Amino acid sequence: MRSAQRKTVFILLRLIDTPNFVASFVYGNHVYFWYREWAAEVSDGDRQIYARVARVCRSDRGGARPAHERWTSYVKARLNCSVPANTPFYFNELQAVTEPVAAIDGSSYVYAVFSTPESSVRMSAVCVYRMETIKRIFDYGHFKIQKTAQSFW
Repeated sequence: MRSAQRKTVFILLRLIDTPNFVASFVYGNHVYFWYREWAAEVSDGDRQIYARVARVCRSDRGGARPAHERWTSYVKARLNCSVPANTPFYFNELQAVTEPVAAIDGSSYVYAVFSTPESSVRMSAVCVYRMETIKRIFDYGHFKIQKTAQSFW
């Protein structure tokens, strides 16, 4: 592994918590990563796994020092695969993801398989995500920020 690759992996591991990568693929000018991780934004003292999709520009070579050889375009979002209700039931254990599948209308869709944790009632679900919607969320969405390192999301 080259030095630049090691640095990128190290920085990525600082941005995510104990990831379990499920899939990755190129779509347009970006690389998309599909994984599950411990959710940093949960503040109730009970650790939870969240399913995520992350994106990095294919041409990302890092920024000026101190970000040299470190991704500067990395963004991530939670995947919502849930049963709608007053209190939704979330499927957070991402298990498998297809590459984008072209539909008749010209849109591309990704199919993802989810399950419940092993310590829960065993269930599974398949959710469908439109790639153009994911791209739009990353391009124009509002992101959570952490005011200080000690504050909750």
